[in-house]
Amino acid sequence: EAGSIRLEEVLIETYKFNLEWNYSGGADHALILISSEIPLTQVPQNGTIYAEGDSLGNALVLTYTTDTLYQPYKNDLQLDPNTQYYINIYGAATYCTGGPLYDQGSIAPFTTMPAAPEKITIKDQTTSSITFDVEDEFGNK
Repeated sequence: EAGSIRLEEVLIETYKFNLEWNYSGGADHALILISSEIPLTQVPQNGTIYAEGDSLGNALVLTYTTDTLYQPYKNDLQLDPNTQYYINIYGAATYCTGGPLYDQGSIAPFTTMPAAPEKITIKDQTTSSITFDVEDEFGNK
């Protein structure tokens, strides 16, 4: 039996997120995928071990781990600001015949936060108004 995982917390920031979960029912590993669309075009296959960076249909493998916390960083994923993503997390039982055996998985949708301004300058100023130029970290106004 594959066991399962219960997602405890999803913390969203502009370019990153943190996940925390608990194992139950025989699961001893977590397979975490990210995609920008659902449903997934391919699900994990029992007996297959996936590695970080593997493609699985329209999803990317973030990690296959025994940990209960995942904290990627901006440069690791290059997530776009203000964009909808889906985390798919699967419990896996590895200490069994034919393992790892994956559960049905669960989905946690999230939207990254808008990018904060990198630079704000005064474009025009009168006695009754001020117009600003606002740039993000990529130089977009």
